[in-house]
Amino acid sequence: MRLRADRDRLRQLLANLVRNAVERGSTSPQSQVPGDAVEHGTRDGRRSAVGVLEDGENVTVTVGRLETDGFYVADDGRGIDADDPDRIFESGYSTSADGTGFGLTVVSRIAESHGWTVTATESESGGARFEIRDVRVLD
Repeated sequence: MRLRADRDRLRQLLANLVRNAVERGSTSPQSQVPGDAVEHGTRDGRRSAVGVLEDGENVTVTVGRLETDGFYVADDGRGIDADDPDRIFESGYSTSADGTGFGLTVVSRIAESHGWTVTATESESGGARFEIRDVRVLD
């Protein structure tokens, strides 16, 4: 899928969503995907990466195309803990004592600066799913 976007800002949006999945995909707030995370491609164009967290658990993050006007980033982690999913985009909101609460705010602002909308929901596996819509797809 090709889309019109500022390359660096799009990379930052994706990096923040992947980092959020890894940091929230485990009960350990210090979890990180090591440098040897494995990336997979699928026939339908989705991309996924599997990483092993410090506590030995795996988290899989998948990026795919929405049928209409955008893409999603989904994981199979613990999901969204907030009673109000929109609240997770508020500056300073974090469910972790060690979290800054800025990662998803940055995601929201990058999306907004491109004229996109971002929503959070539950993924098919019970983790988090972020849908980025109103994206101008070029192909």
